[in-house]
Amino acid sequence: MADVISRNREELSAIAFDMFFATQRDARTRIRATPAIADALTLLARSCDSEGKLPLDVEKRFLQRATTLCAHGLRVDDLEPLAESAHRAMLITAGGQPFELVLPIERALQQLARTVVERLTAYPPQPATEARVAQVQRRSRRYTVVRLEADQAIAYQPGQSVSVSVAFLPGAVEYHYPANPTNEHGQIEFHVFHDPAQAGGSDLTKLMSAAAVGDIWRLGPHSGEEGGWVLDKKREDLLIAHGIGLAPIRTVVIDRLINGPQVRTHLFLSAEYPGELYDLMGLWQIAASSPWLSVTPVSLHDEDPWWVAATEHSAPPRGLHLRKTGEVGEIVSSFGSWGDRDVLIAGPGERVAATVGFMRAAGTPRGHIQTRVCEQPSLWAVGADGRHRANQR
Repeated sequence: MADVISRNREELSAIAFDMFFATQRDARTRIRATPAIADALTLLARSCDSEGKLPLDVEKRFLQRATTLCAHGLRVDDLEPLAESAHRAMLITAGGQPFELVLPIERALQQLARTVVERLTAYPPQPATEARVAQVQRRSRRYTVVRLEADQAIAYQPGQSVSVSVAFLPGAVEYHYPANPTNEHGQIEFHVFHDPAQAGGSDLTKLMSAAAVGDIWRLGPHSGEEGGWVLDKKREDLLIAHGIGLAPIRTVVIDRLINGPQVRTHLFLSAEYPGELYDLMGLWQIAASSPWLSVTPVSLHDEDPWWVAATEHSAPPRGLHLRKTGEVGEIVSSFGSWGDRDVLIAGPGERVAATVGFMRAAGTPRGHIQTRVCEQPSLWAVGADGRHRANQR
């Protein structure tokens, strides 16, 4: 049955949202039509047993997503009509399937909808906080730094992502890592990767990368059960950041700078091209007045192609030429196991996995390594761990 739903993904989603919007006429301002509703049904079909019961981790995944969507404007009383529309669309597109295959999914969907609505009625989600874009810096063609200001502090820990939506795209919510620790002034910085030459990609990420001063973003609950970085105050730190993996790594640097303890910290900043080391100047300025911090830039390629559009933010200070070329994990592990350090690694999934592999091969204890994958999660993939991960590269 799950395969039938998956094969009819686009048609099922279109029918479900047509039915939903016909009954909830103002809902287009709160949620957009997306094939994710069919993906969610596919997960439901693959996870429920013959009685329609779901594993607890799957229920929690649905509850977390509903909580996030409701924090960003969806109403709790939208959820049951949306579930019923998905149910009817499933019956239309999966017509002719044996009753005994359909019934468990119907039971699971009905029970799940009741459970989620009851939970969110009893414990309403905290509404997302509006924040105004205060500054936008195009650091290179593919990397943008966006700074915002909210009227209140945004709750998160260093190494936690927050949920983000924009006024132009209702119902689209992603998870992104702030690049600074929370503060009482509601100031928050995001690093956005978007490749305009690459087909596809997230509509929301495109809008975030094209932000303008005055735009309004909504910032909601951090992702799932993911906590912040856990650091041993007695250990020194090794930080490895690939691309916008710098964002969750940078929160540690700024937190150490403001709150301490200022233990010896070595940061390897990695990018594909030298001109995409988009925060190198700022980090070197911090290191110049912070003897506890060392910064080593690493690029996979030695020279920029013409399209990188590098800015002064990736330029080393005059007289400093410390950049290394190659795979950052291989370069870092060539110095030894770093077994006396907390090792934090962040970036796209493949780069993070490769770096962990190099470090483990060099003898770094697995218990000393923490990672953050800066990609959007496959929320409805069977076998997904349910943890939300943020943007890309």
